Amino acid sequence: MDDVGKDICGVPIFMDDVGKDICGVLIFMDDVGKDICGVPIFMDDVGKDICGVPIFMDDVGKDICGVPIFMDDVGKDICGVPIFMDDVGKDICGVPIFMDDVGKDICGVLIFMDDVGKDICGVPIFMDDVGKDICRVPIFMDDGGKDICGVPIFMDDGGKDICGVPIFMDDVGKDICGVLIFMDDVGKDVCGVPIFMDDVGKDVCGVPIFMDDVVQISPNEWTSEAYHQLDQIIVDFMQQQDITGGSLAICFHGKLIYTQGYGVANSGLKALSTSLFRLASISKTITAVGILKLVEDGKLKLDQKIFGQNGILKKYEPSGKGDKKLLKITVRHLLQHSGGWDRDQVGDAVFWKLPKKMKEDPYRDEALIKYMLSRKLQFTPGKRHAYSNLGYSILGKVMEAVTGMPYMNYIQEICRPFNVLPGYAKQIDSYSLEVKYFNNRENILEPSVFEDEGSVPAQYGGFKMEGTESYGGLVMSVVELLALFNEINRDDKPLVSEECFRLMIEKPCYEFGDQWYGLGLDVQNNGLSWGHTGAMEGTSTTVHCHKSGLSWALFFNTWAKDMDLDGLMKESYIEVQQEICVNLNAAEHLIRMKKMKNSGFTMIAQSVAGKLDNLFVSSVFDKEKKSAFVSWLQITLENFVYELGKNSRKNLAPVYVNCFSIGGNPFVSAIWIPGEKKQYLQRHDVSIYGFLYELQESVKNHVSLEKVCSYYNDGVLNFLAVWSQ
Repeated sequence: MDDVGKDICGVPIFMDDVGKDICGVLIFMDDVGKDICGVPIFMDDVGKDICGVPIFMDDVGKDICGVPIFMDDVGKDICGVPIFMDDVGKDICGVPIFMDDVGKDICGVLIFMDDVGKDICGVPIFMDDVGKDICRVPIFMDDGGKDICGVPIFMDDGGKDICGVPIFMDDVGKDICGVLIFMDDVGKDVCGVPIFMDDVGKDVCGVPIFMDDVVQISPNEWTSEAYHQLDQIIVDFMQQQDITGGSLAICFHGKLIYTQGYGVANSGLKALSTSLFRLASISKTITAVGILKLVEDGKLKLDQKIFGQNGILKKYEPSGKGDKKLLKITVRHLLQHSGGWDRDQVGDAVFWKLPKKMKEDPYRDEALIKYMLSRKLQFTPGKRHAYSNLGYSILGKVMEAVTGMPYMNYIQEICRPFNVLPGYAKQIDSYSLEVKYFNNRENILEPSVFEDEGSVPAQYGGFKMEGTESYGGLVMSVVELLALFNEINRDDKPLVSEECFRLMIEKPCYEFGDQWYGLGLDVQNNGLSWGHTGAMEGTSTTVHCHKSGLSWALFFNTWAKDMDLDGLMKESYIEVQQEICVNLNAAEHLIRMKKMKNSGFTMIAQSVAGKLDNLFVSSVFDKEKKSAFVSWLQITLENFVYELGKNSRKNLAPVYVNCFSIGGNPFVSAIWIPGEKKQYLQRHDVSIYGFLYELQESVKNHVSLEKVCSYYNDGVLNFLAVWSQ
C-alpha cells in the first residue's frame, strides 16, 4: 500500500480505527516494511508474518533464482507447491498473491486479481468476514460480473448510495429490490443522494419526489365515530389513485362541522386541515369575486370591451395578422370562458413558450397577450363556452389596470379575513405549512421554465406559478377557502352583493340544461349548487356548495386520475342528521328555520329566553324525522290553547312546549309535527298545588302527561301541562 492506506490500485482498504485491517494486522508500513517489489507485507507488531516467520531477508534469504520465497512453516502454499515469484512480486500468471496464513482471503476464498487489483469486471472485491461489503450487499461475482443473485453491478460515477457503496442494478435499471435508480442530473434529493423509485415512482420516506405504495394513508386528526365511514372511503380512494396526502373541510349552512387531514404532507409531516395547498383553477373564482367587487363599486362593467382604443387594456390591439373579433371580447366573455379561444383546438396558450423572434421574455403574460393578438380566434366571442386559462390571465391584467394595484394586493385587500397567498414554482420557495407536491404519472421530468435549469420534476418548475395567480397560482388551506366560499353569498354582509352573486350563477344565453359555467363558478342543479375544481401536476382540488346546505373543500397533493372529487363527496359523505343552532335572535332564527325547512330538516326542539325586550333562540333540527312542522316562537297562553285545539284536528302532535317571560308577561313557544290522532287537554295558570291535583287525576283516568313547563306570573310559580287521550 502507498502512504495513504490504499492498495496498488489506489482503492481504499476498510480498516478499523487503530490502523489495522479487519484481522487486527497492522497495514501501514514505512519504507523498509515492503518487499523487494515495494508491495506491502502484512506483519504483526514484532516484524514477522502472521505465521511468526521473519520476513526481512538478506542475500541468503532467497531461492536459487534469487527470488524471495514467502513461505509458511513448511515453505509451501496450501497446495504444497512452492510459491516461486518473479521480480515484481507476482506468481507465474502475473497475478498478485495476497494471502493470509492458509493462502486464502479472510473468507477462505482464493483471491486471484489482475494487475489493477480488481476482478474480471473491474469491480473491487473488498469483503468483510461474511463475504459482504460494508452495507452487507453480497459482492461475490461470477464470470459475467454479477453478484450471487445474478444482478449486474456495473455502475457509473454517480451510482452509489449515501455511504459511497455502489448501487447494484439489474438489466432493466433496478437494484436487487426492484427499485429504479437510473436518474439524470436532477434526479436526486436535496442532499445529492439518488432518489430510489419503485414501479409506481415513490420512495418510502416521502422525501424524494415519489413515494412507494407502502406509505400508510390514514386520517391524521381526531374524528368522531360518525365520520369513520367517510374517512375510510377517502383513504381507499387515495390508495387506489396513488395519492400521497389530502385535506378536507365540511360546513353545513356555513358552519364548520368537520375537518380532517390524510396521509403525508412532506417528509415526516402529516397532512392536516391547516396544511396549505395550491388551489389550481379554483383561483379563478377568487379572480371573479375581485372583478364582481369592481362591478359592484361601479368601477367596471361586465360588457366593457377589453382590447383596443375603447377597451380597458388600450395598449393591446390586434395586429395585422390578428382577428378583428378580438375587439368584441368583454369582461363577461372572459369570466364565462366564451372569449373565442379554444384550447382543445389549438392548445393552452399559457403553457406555450413563445417563438424566439419575440424580443420579450417568452414566459411573461404581456408577451403572451401580444402574441395572441396576432392570431385568429376559434369562434366568435360570446357564442359558446370553451375553458380558457388565457382569459383569466387577461382578467388579472384588467383588475390591475382598473385598481392601479398589483393583483395580489387587491385580492388580499378584499379577502382580508382569509389567508390568500401567491404560489411559487420552486420547492425551495414553498411556505412552511405548504405540502410537498408529488408526481404519480409517467412524465417524471419536464424542461424547466427557468433558464439554465435543464429538466425538472414537472410539479416544481415544469410550469409557472409566479404571475399566474389570477387563473391558477393561489395557495390556501381547505378551511380558509371553504370559509371564503361560504362568505360569497352569506345572509349578513356577503363578500359580493346579492345582485352580483345572482350574476355569478346566472345561465349564459348559449347554455342549455341544469348545469353551466357562470361567472367564475361551475353551477349545477339549476343554480342551487355551485363551486369550482382545479388540477395541475401534483395537485387536485375541489370546493362545492351543495343545495342540501352542505359545502366542502377537498385538496390532494397528487394528481387524481379520477377527477370527479365532488362525485366522491356526494357519494361518500355522512349526511348531517342534526343541526343545533344556539343563541340566535328572533330574526336570525326565522331565517335559519326557513333554510333548514327547505333543506329537508324538521325542528324538534327550541328554547327561548327573553332579556329585556329581546328574544334569544336555540333550536334542534333533525333530518331523519323528515316531516312538515308548525312552529310558534312567541304566543300568549290563550293563543296556545287555540293552536293546540286547531292542530289536534289536523293530527299534528305537540313535540315541544315551553314557557318564558318578557316584561313579566308569560309566553309560549311550541312545535307541532304530524302524529297519531289524539285528543289533547291542557291546564295553565295553575299553581304547584293545582298541578299536583291534576296530575293525580290524570293517573286515575289513564290520561298521559305529554308536556309540562313552568313560568312566573305576578311573582307566583305557575304551570302549563298538556295531556293526551
